[in-house]
This record gives sequence, C-alpha cells and structure tokens, in this order.
Amino acid sequence: MDSSDNFLSQVVRRLRSNGTPLREQLLVVPTKRAGTFLQRELVAQLVDAATILPRIVTIDEWITEMSGRVILDNTALISILYEVYAAYLAEQGEEKAATDQMLRLSQTERMLRDFQDMDLALANVEMLLGNLEELDAFDDYSFLTEEECEAIRKFWTTLPKDFFKKPQGEEYLHFSVVWREIYKRFNTRLTELGVAYRAAAYRLVAERDFTDDDLLKELRRHSGSKISLVSFIGLYNLTPAEQKIIKKLQIASAEALNLQLYWQKVSLDATDEFTDHLYRTIEQNVELLGGEIIDGGVARVYSPKIHLLSLNSTILQPQVVNSLIDKIIEHDPKAPEELRIAIVLNDEKTLIPLMKSLKQPTCTSLNVTMGYPLQYTSVATWIRRYLNIFGLVSPLDRELARVKLTCSRLQLWLAAPLTRKLFGELTTTLMDQIALHHYAITASELRKIIEELTNGADEAVRQPLLEILTPSFTGKELLGRVGQLLELLKGTSSVPEEEEDEPADEPIDQVILSEALDQIILYVTQVSNLLQPNESDRHLLDTPSHVAYLLEQLLAVGSIPFEGAPLEGLQEMGFLETRTLTFDYVIMLNVQEGDLPKSSHTTTLIPDLLRRAAHMTTYRTEDDTNAYHFYRLIQGAKEVYLLQDTRPKSISSMEPSRYVDQIRYLTNLQLQEAAYADPLEARDETVSQITGKDEEVRDYLEQLTSGERTFSPSDLITYYKCPYQFYLKKIKGVGEPRPEPGVVTQIELGSIVHEYLEQFYKGLVQKAGDVITRDQLEHKVSRQTLTDIYKEIVSDKSAPDDILLTDLERYISKALEIDRLLLGSSGTLQLLASETKIKNVPFQWGTHTIYMTGQPDRVDKVSGGICRIVDYKTGSIKQPKKLKKLSFDTLTSWRFQKNNYKLGGYMLQSYLYALLYAQQPEVGIEELQPTLYSLAPAVPASEGAIYLDEPKDLNAIKEIVFKYLDLLVDPEKKFFQTPVQDICKECDYKTICGRK
Repeated sequence: MDSSDNFLSQVVRRLRSNGTPLREQLLVVPTKRAGTFLQRELVAQLVDAATILPRIVTIDEWITEMSGRVILDNTALISILYEVYAAYLAEQGEEKAATDQMLRLSQTERMLRDFQDMDLALANVEMLLGNLEELDAFDDYSFLTEEECEAIRKFWTTLPKDFFKKPQGEEYLHFSVVWREIYKRFNTRLTELGVAYRAAAYRLVAERDFTDDDLLKELRRHSGSKISLVSFIGLYNLTPAEQKIIKKLQIASAEALNLQLYWQKVSLDATDEFTDHLYRTIEQNVELLGGEIIDGGVARVYSPKIHLLSLNSTILQPQVVNSLIDKIIEHDPKAPEELRIAIVLNDEKTLIPLMKSLKQPTCTSLNVTMGYPLQYTSVATWIRRYLNIFGLVSPLDRELARVKLTCSRLQLWLAAPLTRKLFGELTTTLMDQIALHHYAITASELRKIIEELTNGADEAVRQPLLEILTPSFTGKELLGRVGQLLELLKGTSSVPEEEEDEPADEPIDQVILSEALDQIILYVTQVSNLLQPNESDRHLLDTPSHVAYLLEQLLAVGSIPFEGAPLEGLQEMGFLETRTLTFDYVIMLNVQEGDLPKSSHTTTLIPDLLRRAAHMTTYRTEDDTNAYHFYRLIQGAKEVYLLQDTRPKSISSMEPSRYVDQIRYLTNLQLQEAAYADPLEARDETVSQITGKDEEVRDYLEQLTSGERTFSPSDLITYYKCPYQFYLKKIKGVGEPRPEPGVVTQIELGSIVHEYLEQFYKGLVQKAGDVITRDQLEHKVSRQTLTDIYKEIVSDKSAPDDILLTDLERYISKALEIDRLLLGSSGTLQLLASETKIKNVPFQWGTHTIYMTGQPDRVDKVSGGICRIVDYKTGSIKQPKKLKKLSFDTLTSWRFQKNNYKLGGYMLQSYLYALLYAQQPEVGIEELQPTLYSLAPAVPASEGAIYLDEPKDLNAIKEIVFKYLDLLVDPEKKFFQTPVQDICKECDYKTICGRK
C-alpha cells in the first residue's frame, strides 16, 4: 500500500479538512507509538510550518487525567491490596491457621485482575458477587440425606468416596463472601491516598455526573486551550467504561464540542465468513457510537507476500532476522530511515537476545519502547531461587537443627553465575558437600559445612555467606538477607572495570542488571514498609512465607522500560504496539500457537459464564482483538516474514499459529514456506577431542585427588554413557537446563519414591538386627505421606495431582511386591542400611587416589544370605536371558549398544556403591550382590529384581571399576562423543556438541 493510502495518512487528511483549527482538536489514540507516528504524519502533510499541532494522547492517559487520581503501577497496588487483605484476615481472629491465611493472601494478584475487569465492565459488584455465591451453592449437597447419598453412590460408582463429605468449593465460597468487603476497603484506602488503579479511574469518570460546562473545563484544563473537536483514532475493542465515557462526550452541547471516531476495517482477499468475523466488532462500534470507517472500500491492488520460516532453535531467530534485514535493505535501502521496517515480538523474552544480536552498523538506529519483564532477568531468577529455599521456613522452627533445606534448590542457587560472582569457587566446593546429602540437609549441618570450608578464608566472604545461608524465622529477617544479597551484588557491579578480574559485561547486560537491581531493592523497601512495628494488624505478614510470596508477586508484574527515539531506525515492538501503524516490511517472531495469540490461561475467580453476563473480558474477547490486529497489520505490508520456533517446548508449541492455517485455508493470500536449521544442531560431526592432557581436566583430577572435590557413582554412569557429556557437565561445569515450572523431573520423582521407601522400611525396624517378614510388607501406600514428601522435595505451594500420585503408588507397590516374592512364605529381610550418606572415601589403586561419595538406596540380607546392594530404578530395564557372568568386556560392549547402555551403566553404578559400602568401618564383608529393582509397570514383579551373576567377590568388583577409573585418569584417553544416538536424544548438551 502506498504511504499516502495508509490509515494514519487518511486520518490526517480528514483532520486538516474538517474545518476545525488543529490547535482546537484533541486526538485520542490507542498507544504512545501510534501518537508519535500520527504526529509525524501531521508534520509531513502540513504546508504552514507555523501551525500549532493538536494535543495527542492515549485513551488511557486521557481518561486517567479526567479522573484526577494518580495511577499506581501493579507493584504498588499489589502491596496495598496485600496489606488491606492481611488486615482484614487479622481481624477475623487469631485461630486462623497460617496455611489458611497463606491460601487467601495468595489470591491478591488474581483479585486485583478481577477488580480491574469488574470496573472496566462497570459491573454491579454486589450483584455479581451475589451471583457467584449462588453459583457456588450448586455444589453444596448438605440437603441430601445419608440414604439419598448412598443411593447416588451406588448409581454413580465412579464418584470419590468422600464426594458428599467434602465441602465442595468452601474456600472458593469464602472469597465470594469476603470480596465485597475487600473491594470496598481497598478502594477506600486508595481514595485516602489520592490514588487509584487504572480501571477504578475509568469507572470514576464513567459514573461521574458531568455537566456540559464541567466536561469542557476538564478538557481545557488538561489541554491548556479551547477544545472544539475530540477525535478517537484506531480504537477497536472498547470496554463498557470507555463506551460510556465517549457517550458522555456525544451528548454534550453540539455547539460547544464535536466528536468524531475513525475506525479501520480489515480488507483481505478472503472468504466472506472470515472477513465478516473480523469486521463484526467494528460494526458494533459504529452501531453504538457512529463514526467513519476508513479502508473499508479501498480496492486491493496487491496482496502482501507472506513467508513462513520454520526454525529449530530460538538462538537462530536473531540470525535469520539479520539476514532478512540485509535482504530488505539490499533492494530498498531507505526502508530503515523511512521507518518502514517493523520487528514484532510475541514473546517478551526474545527482546534482549534480539537487541544484542542485531548487526552493526546496519541496525545502529533501533527504537525499542516496550518493556522487558523483570521476572526474566538473571537477578530476579536468582532472588526467586533464594526465596524458594528460605521462604519455606516455618516461624515455629526456632532451631537450626529442625530446619530442613532442599539440596537441589541449594545447589541450583549456588550454581548461579551471580552467586559465583559473589563467592567464587567456594560455591563449587559447597555444592559437592551438599551433594552428599540425598535431597535435604538441616540448616545446622549446612552451617557446620560452611564453617569448615571457610576456615581461614577472607572474612569479607565468610561472614556474608554464613549470614545469607542461615534461615530467617521472620519476614523482616528474610527481607534483611535479601537486601544484603542485593547490596553485595550492587557493590560488585559498581567496581571499576580495571579492577575486575573477569571481562566486563556487554552494555545491554549492564543496563538490565542495574535496572533490575534498583527495582528489586525498591520492592524490598516497599515490603519493609508494610512490616512497621507500630501497626498492630500487620504481624500476619511478618513470616518468611508471606514475605517470599509477596516479593515473588512483585517480581512477576515488574517491568524494565526501554525508551528510544520512535522516529529513528528499525521499529522493534510488542504485538499490540502495532495498532494503527502500517509498515512495508513486517518481521514477526515466535509465530506459534501459545505465543500468537497468547495462551488464554489467565486465572480468575469469576467463571466465564458470569464474566460474559457482566460484559467483562473473556478469552474470546482477547482472541478477537489479537486476530483483528494481526490481519490489520499484514494487510498494509508488502512483505511479511513469520518466524516459527519448532522446538517441542510443549504439546502445542511445534504448531504454527492458528493465523497461519487461516491464511492457508480461509484466504487467497500466498504463503511461501521455508525451513532453517541451526548449523550447530544440524551437523553430525564430532567435536575436537579433549584428552586427559587438557589443563582443565588435570585441574579437575587434582581436585579429586586432594579431596577438594569428590567423584560419585552417578558421575561414573555419565562417563560410561558419554565421556564428552561428563566433560561438559563435571569438568566444564555446564549446568543443566532449568525444568519447566510445575513439571516434576525424573530426579524428583525418584527422590519421592526413595524417601517413601526409606521411611517405610526404617519404620519396620526398632533396633539393629531386627528382621522384616513378608506379612509386614503388606502395605497400602499412603497418599498423604506422598503429598507431604512432594511438598518437601518439589514444592510446598502445590500438591501432586491424581495421575502423579497413581504413578508413585505403582512404583512403591512394585518395590514391595518384588520383596514379598523374594521372601516367599517364610523368608526374612534384614535391613543393614537405607539411604546412608557415605562421604569422602579415598579410593586408591596403583599410583592413583580419588575421593568418592555416594548414597546407596538400600543394603540388606534376604533370609540371612549374601549382602545385597539394592538400587531402585523407575525406568524399564530387563535382565538379559543368556548372560551368565558380567565382565569388563561385556560392560564395554553394552556401552555402545542402544538396548543395553542403561543396564550397563546401572550395574557399574551398583558396583561402585558396593565398594563404597564395603569400605565402611565394621562392615566386614567380602562378597556382595549388586541388585537393581525395575519399578516400571511394564516389567512384572517376578522379573523386577535384576542381578546379572552370582554374588561377586569384592576384588572382582574392584577390578572392573578400577579399569574404568583408569580410563578416566589416563592422559592419552579422549573424552569422545558416544556413538549411540539414543543417548543424544535425552542429552541436555546435544546443541553444544553438535549432535542432531
């Protein structure tokens, strides 16, 4: 489309020719960027350079100005709402349980979103919440007699046993009951402060009784001059509050004030049904408010060329963007300086990587006005991980020995680059010591370890580390330690460049780090203000869990703003910032389902049924809005490049956006498709080989020899499967990717099974020498115990679902069934050790020494026989039918077989566990039977106990293990890549080493 035909150009021509001087016009637009481009178009079309331009404001700025209130950001609003809600709960009585309080206080963010939606819809809050209570009452079965309940149970056999006993929706009903009071108190508190949230300002203006004179005065007061015409430009999905405010202007005196609305229609070469759907909301707007539709009758002289580019890597997106920009500039050199190229981001997380990777000098001038979510910064992630450790401490646990800390979370925080920046290599040694504790460590044990490791260390490092890794028993203490962490980091960030040992960060990283630090310090201060001792009703917040949750909420809604020069260079923006704008070239990233449109998973306490009845926004509203703006954007472009990330991050993530299929099947637009492969990920060549002569390898082995670091049976499995993976993980220290939130990892699942079985078996033994009989193993797995263990290992903020609990029950029941079959009718089992931590055991062979650590799942004797090392495996493994004896040669051959590499690694791990246990004082054994328990449902219990030959002499086990350790320490041996492609499929490092 020619620039003179775009929407804003046509609007400007009408503004100039409507007979009202520009200085007396007020122009209302959807976004700041739209206002900037509108002003640019005005200047371009003006002949008289001395003309006074009209005032241009966003609809949000205009309405909030009319309200006379200061609008707070979400972080301040959440803090105030949290405070108001906490005060209300404190008034209800001290008998409320802390967990119940936490449940209710955790709803503040959801409540704020629903308050916003209710006010934008001008909903009758009393009626809406009354309907909510009545809707909940449908789940109350207290009117049924016991006989009636029993009759229903017999008919509906799948109903849970406690269906009628459980008060359905009781907690939910509580919210609907107290909401009226919280809504009133919250708005009263904001009024006292002279502030408001955005939607409350809208309601205030919509429901205020303006006279015509009052309305004109308000317009003049904010514009500074007479206003004769108000024009609304490029709006789309108006809320009831916005509609009512515009209606107020329309009924004002026609002589004193005129009003005009300009709507933009999407005109695509598509089926009538498709275009009618896109046009429906515009038609409703015109029917309600009137106005002029622009672009509705413009003939389409061409169609945009649309390219769908499928990429197998997020890292590849910026590279492709660079090549596309080069291609555009090659045939249209003036496109960047004339602002005709737009880069549209559907996922805010891609903003920083894209800014850092755009080539210079082509992209020297880059305009970014969107914000970057604070929660995606390294500082926010770092603080959130710290809160996940110490925000779970109960105020009742006043002794360090009673406080249990999750090892995996401690290691995750210690492995973070920012932790290493503060405490250096000390974090690596500390992580190795924590690894000796299976999944939890007491705070007193952790303190003792730190004191031993830092004995003689610099006091400037030792004391802060001790303080920061000491649990907080009050919210104020936790805030103090978070503040201390931030100040330490700020101190290192402000060190002059020449004093730093490491290379300086890139400029954009420094900006992000500095801005994030300042914002989080502000949040800490903000929360501290809620805990002032002179307020008697604020004691409820002064716990680690409340403070941690509030800080996490603030981190989730915070944003780091970027301010650029909107009329220079490449235009980089979020999807909704494109409203009213037209570009010749559009490059849109992350065009896959879930990102475009965004997944409609916004949590709300108001069901969709009631939201529609109250004219509140629903997921349908959001879907319609996104579709309109997508097609409006592409209809004005010459070339559109849609970049799709095809990596399988979720069930739908590999699917292109629904808009791609709509273009393909419902329009006559031509869609050209191409695939790009990341050269690193696509190649199948081997990397340059690392040998034992490498300096980093020698340093690592020296640390093993001195005991500074230790080697574990799990490390031996990694080396057995793929030496190069071992090199990356243990020697280079490349961390594993962080699991998706809410996803239980295989390690966590195994830890739950191990912990349950440990508690169960230890509960059967009263004293040393006791034996366990078959009858004692008849046990129904307790879901409550599983839930308790889940909360300790995975998350105390959620509960395991029925599917996970069922899987856990099967694994545990399988282990017990295997033992019952082994015992028969009269056998016994003697438990010798269960999850026993074996630390810093020196292994010596030849001229070599390595310090080992490990934690065997179980050591026992069946019917007084040979000592067994039992290792639980939740995966599916089976015993080879023809194997009579396991040797080094067999293990080596299995190493390169896709059907046997897992079994070989597990057996080698069991051998090392056997050696570790045999070296314990007073054990006194010469033979051991390494045994694997395959707990997978596919393996029958009768085949679940896997042992590959007769009980082995310790010397025979040593011979096999030492041969593999010889390979590890041999300076001539290479850390090669495994040839087994199945191992690569499950490997977290395949994109580093170059395997497909």
